[in-house]
Amino acid sequence: MSAENIALGVNDARSEVPWKDISKAQLLADAAGEPIGVDVRSKSNQRLRLIGFENMPELVQALKSKTPSDAWVEDRRKWLDWRKPTTPFLAIGLPAIVIAFIVLSRSMGADTVRETVLALGCICAGIYSLWQKPISREDPSLANMEAIMGPLFLIVGALMLLTPFW
Repeated sequence: MSAENIALGVNDARSEVPWKDISKAQLLADAAGEPIGVDVRSKSNQRLRLIGFENMPELVQALKSKTPSDAWVEDRRKWLDWRKPTTPFLAIGLPAIVIAFIVLSRSMGADTVRETVLALGCICAGIYSLWQKPISREDPSLANMEAIMGPLFLIVGALMLLTPFW
């Protein structure tokens, strides 16, 4: 990358393209907003994809400042962060649990299935409320209500699951 040109390459072929010939740039960021990649296209439809450079923020700044004003520049943010342990669980584990629940529900009655789903929903809402604090994040004055509602959801869900055994 020089002051006048950016190097575009496909496989082993490389060519220098002036900054003014860039027609499209997609700037990719992770869930935290940190730049993780850049996808650049020239007016002749040459494409360059850069991912994982240590100086990615500087590269993004250079692209923003040197790309022509008539070029289409898009900031794209990846909302799923696969490095968090909850994301793979929600993407893989939760569907597996739902499928297992559907298989097990064939031997249960419809009322039992509805009650179990409602109980598990209450438990999940309680865990989510205590763990992520979605209400107090928006309005800190509601933190006390959230501190009461999270455990209350957990207790109600647990009681609903345990009721058939009493």
